[in-house]
Amino acid sequence: MPACFWHGRSGKIPCMKALIGLVFALLGMVAGFTVGATLAYLGAIVFQVSSREGAAGYLVVGVGLLGAIAGLVAGLVWYARSAP
Repeated sequence: MPACFWHGRSGKIPCMKALIGLVFALLGMVAGFTVGATLAYLGAIVFQVSSREGAAGYLVVGVGLLGAIAGLVAGLVWYARSAP
């Protein structure tokens, strides 16, 4: 049995489908982080968030990470709905 197959309850799942799902998830994470960090950066400028002690940076990274989590979920859902 090649190492490319996993055994599960429903039978065999080729690794290629799993790898494509991971690619969708990673792309969703990158896109989500980019959009979230950009919007947080623009929001920090508009709302004049202090950069003292890194407040604006923490805001950008925090919102970016939340965007990455949302992008991960969105990427997996997008793959699950488009997969044959």
